[in-house]
Amino acid sequence: MMTPEEIDALLEAEAPRITRAIRVAAQRAKNEAEFRAPAGRLIEDVARKVEVELRVDRERNLLRGRADAVYNRFVIEFEPPRSITRSNTNAKNAHAIRQVKDYIESISKSERHALERIAGAVMDGEWLIFVRWIEGKWRIEEPVAVNPASVQTLLKYIVSLTTELALTPENLLRDFGENTTVARSMVSAMYQTLTQSATDKTNVLFQQWSLQFGEVCQYGDDSSKLDVRGLVEAYGIRDRRPDPLRVLFALHSYYALFIKLLAVQIAWYYTPPPKPDTPALSHVANLDGDTLAAYLEQLERGGVFAPLGVSNFLEGDFFGWYLDAWNSALENAIRRTISELAGYSLVTLDVDPDETRDLLKHLYQNLLPRELRHALGEYYTPDWLAERLLNQLGYQGQADKRILDPACGSGTFPVLEIKRFRRAADAANVAPARQLDLILHNIMGFDLNPLAVISARTNYLLALGDLIAKRK
Repeated sequence: MMTPEEIDALLEAEAPRITRAIRVAAQRAKNEAEFRAPAGRLIEDVARKVEVELRVDRERNLLRGRADAVYNRFVIEFEPPRSITRSNTNAKNAHAIRQVKDYIESISKSERHALERIAGAVMDGEWLIFVRWIEGKWRIEEPVAVNPASVQTLLKYIVSLTTELALTPENLLRDFGENTTVARSMVSAMYQTLTQSATDKTNVLFQQWSLQFGEVCQYGDDSSKLDVRGLVEAYGIRDRRPDPLRVLFALHSYYALFIKLLAVQIAWYYTPPPKPDTPALSHVANLDGDTLAAYLEQLERGGVFAPLGVSNFLEGDFFGWYLDAWNSALENAIRRTISELAGYSLVTLDVDPDETRDLLKHLYQNLLPRELRHALGEYYTPDWLAERLLNQLGYQGQADKRILDPACGSGTFPVLEIKRFRRAADAANVAPARQLDLILHNIMGFDLNPLAVISARTNYLLALGDLIAKRK
């Protein structure tokens, strides 16, 4: 089976050929049917090449009509060649869009899928219109020309919605959240190591973390704020008298390592070919124990990121303690985590960037119960309130404004600021490389919580998205 990296590379390589073939098919076709058949075969051919199992329903009868083609959870409404225009105000555009929306709603009801997990497109050989349901409303994109970039997006949509391993909050919670096999094995192995086989260095790092954690959360000597009985049960920790601080430290260490590994995936994904001599996670998962430990040691120092063009991402923190206390239980748990994460397709970062916004906030809020987070003084600003505050501040992504969040948490404000900046810069035709320079210079945040800082940096990378490829 192909790795996600191999799939991404093949889709990029195939997009120009598929684009030419689609345009030729549209030029030769006299009607919709004559265009739909060859275009559909092209899509199915690519799916076979990337070894994706594609369930194809042609002219599928649904509650609200008959869809031209449904590829698992992606609907394509083929239109007669040259019938779509560059504006969705056109009656034919509007009619085709309405059909796709109806089909998506019908599939959602019949197959019990959330609307967010289905997508669709209108295509006539010259234009593509993408249709999604995002955050409680329809997002209808303006028509884009059928070219290698838009065709690659189309193919990524189909693959992403077929593999079921899209990088979404729901999938991360399913595979890495509370009560999952990965989380239980990681947290319990780390807690057991901390309590039974910690080294002098490990104990020093734990004590340093305890002091800073106490200052950040201001829990003092109030033990009622550290009631972790629910966490002990949820993460399979077997200890009649669990140490609350070590439970939290084990949980934070798991989350921190997960974030760092995800950041590697993001940086690797956006590194243009040729890829540097840095192994992808799919390769790391198969390393022997000593080599895996050496890779993780390099990761904790930030060395893995340097060949990918990302500097100052990590400079060493409390959470790398596990390397000094390396054992088989930790090795097996970490290897399982890497293996699960390596199977994720990061195409969601391109085809649905809004859905990945502040992705890690959802995971962390699941790992640590709300009551405990609030008892420790942790409150996260909801997006709607952050948007309102930015409006009151008058920030709409101006290139001449610098903005700092002095308590950025997981990065809610910087992420929304980057989104606003990119929207304004695109409207002003600012070159992508210049956009990246301005964002890095203008949008900043800091926080006392080391775990929040790692989250914010990773969310910052996610928000930069394809701009990462423009780094110098």
